Amino acid sequence: MNARLLKTLGLSWLVFALAGIAIAMFLPMPKLTVLIDRSYCEPTRWQQVANAYEMLYEQHQRQVLEIDRVVLFSDLGEEVRTELPAPLEIRDTRTYGRQAQQQQQTLQQQYPQSQLLKCS
Repeated sequence: MNARLLKTLGLSWLVFALAGIAIAMFLPMPKLTVLIDRSYCEPTRWQQVANAYEMLYEQHQRQVLEIDRVVLFSDLGEEVRTELPAPLEIRDTRTYGRQAQQQQQTLQQQYPQSQLLKCS
């Protein structure tokens, strides 16, 4: 009876592992572009933006999602980063300029799979 139980458990774990591999192969990780509005923001409010980015960055590290690129923008321009900045780099980013609603909408149309981070 013990041998039968071990065989059943072994086969169950094998099927479970194969199902996990199949899911990983056929259901790719969602790709995401992170849009960060770096228009002027008070430091305490910018901390919230940095914390939100850090959560997304950690999900990327755990391979829950894939951050394709990070776009920092304000009314004075935009910067596209294909190499992901570390959370500390975002935390230390200086904010400047005014909010650019039109630019935000354009970027959201350009990157439909995006997450917008901005001061609220």
